Amino acid sequence: KQWYQRRVRGIVEGDYRRDGTNQLITCSVDGEVRGYSPANKDSSHNLMDNDAEQDLIRELAQRKNNLLLELKNYSENTKAGKEVGGLKLSATTDVDGQHMGIIPANTQLQTSLQVTTETENMPSHVQLLINTTN
Repeated sequence: KQWYQRRVRGIVEGDYRRDGTNQLITCSVDGEVRGYSPANKDSSHNLMDNDAEQDLIRELAQRKNNLLLELKNYSENTKAGKEVGGLKLSATTDVDGQHMGIIPANTQLQTSLQVTTETENMPSHVQLLINTTN
């Protein structure tokens, strides 16, 4: 792919290189002229491969950006602090022997609620189960 700095003013077909073969000739609004030769039969397969490769590169770059953003969020969460009950909490703080931390923004909760009726050994109660995605 090629990009012009300005808009394209016109496109014509002609012998731009004066070698007996027609090329696609383009001209931008500021006068830049370019000639493009048609692709041969073998290169059309390569163009298709290049598109697939470009899609893969684009997908991997997006994944890299998402991972870098997630890493940045974790780093910021580690630095962030919150005061609860006079205690300064951060992502790595232990309170009363329990590890406390900031939950990442992309965390999803999977919950289930189970009601159990009274039995001889146990009174009626509600059981809440919570699972996280990370």
